[in-house]
Amino acid sequence: EKQQGLSASMVGKSVGYRVQIFFSSGNNSREQAFKMKNEFALQYPKVSAYISFKEPNFRVRVGDFRTRAEAFGFLKEIELQFPQSFVVKDDIAYVKHEYNNSKE
Repeated sequence: EKQQGLSASMVGKSVGYRVQIFFSSGNNSREQAFKMKNEFALQYPKVSAYISFKEPNFRVRVGDFRTRAEAFGFLKEIELQFPQSFVVKDDIAYVKHEYNNSKE
């Protein structure tokens, strides 16, 4: 069954890049991951942050970049606060710009 409406046409998935800012498999890695995600969100409220778990590691990845260059640009911006960060290839969410939203 096809999804109808705005959300179906506006958001898609594609292969792109994210910046991984956290990676741990320790005892409290889940709590650390959520703490790191929240810390990031406070500093960069407009950039999406994602927590994923792949046995035995929790990871926090941020951004939805279409190109490696964009991801590296953002990495340069955050590397002082998040020195362990690096760029990874990932499935990203992106908004299809079918019309222009009014910019603030």
